[in-house]
Amino acid sequence: MERQYVLLTMSSVPSLNTTRASIQLTPLPPDGFSAPQLGETVTRNLDQRQCLLWSAKYGPKAWVRTYRARFEPNAQETLTKITTLLTRLLGEAESSTLLISAPSHETPITDERLPPPWHYLISGISQQNLDKLVAWQVLSTPDITVFIVPFTHPLPNYICTLENFPLPDTPNSSAKVAQIVKSTLHRAPDIGDLLTAEGVDYADAYKAIESFAVTSFRVSISATKKQTLWNVYCMKPPQIALDKFFRWAKAIRRLEFFSKDFGVGVARTGDRQFQCIGCKAVDHPTAFCPFPLIPGWCGPVAPTDNTLSASNNSPPSQP
Repeated sequence: MERQYVLLTMSSVPSLNTTRASIQLTPLPPDGFSAPQLGETVTRNLDQRQCLLWSAKYGPKAWVRTYRARFEPNAQETLTKITTLLTRLLGEAESSTLLISAPSHETPITDERLPPPWHYLISGISQQNLDKLVAWQVLSTPDITVFIVPFTHPLPNYICTLENFPLPDTPNSSAKVAQIVKSTLHRAPDIGDLLTAEGVDYADAYKAIESFAVTSFRVSISATKKQTLWNVYCMKPPQIALDKFFRWAKAIRRLEFFSKDFGVGVARTGDRQFQCIGCKAVDHPTAFCPFPLIPGWCGPVAPTDNTLSASNNSPPSQP
């Protein structure tokens, strides 16, 4: 079965004047671009002084990160490329006060290949122009590819990736796993308590759990063996702060998903948790990134090797 992803789409998107700017830009797919399912806040490892100042900055603002983003102590080239792209799209007059602010890190991170902070700050433009960029969401050219993210980051849907269920890769199996997940969550009082402690009433907490959906995909763990994995999504996430949502998802990942017929599913955590180094989503390995598969994609291509290491199941490396 072909791998599936939960996509957040836009019903209508304001147009960007790519003709006037003579920019080769990846065309907007009919149903909009998918929203990468991030597994951490956009301000992770951002210098706290900068975080406070950016939060207090007056006027419309949004985040922007590049494809294959990494923290750069001197981000001059990246900053110039982002500024040039947005200026050409919006026009000189509309972007005369455009400001792209580069992030500073709180602490050096040496154990990650592409460490955060990843997000730059967009400010200095009108709300109308900012809305256009946010609605378009992905701007991909041969020179640079960026993701535009609302300053108040919307809640993701992704919860975890489960393994160990001996079921075939079919929609019927996904439905069975979804039912196992819901039953487990309803039997785990701590999961509901975390929500009610944040002001979510019982009925809304119940609806959130009942909205859980599962999709499946297969990965190679060796030259001769494949494994089916199960992505779990909350399609009606509880209305809580983003950091509280991640704490709730983390609590769910610690559970065992017992089934009388299909064994015990467990979540992939730590080094076994996927994170695409391209779009930064945590619901697929880099080789399965959906963006390079978009017709007319102008950005970097994904590696073709989707084999996971048999020793640690780590995401595939870039070529």
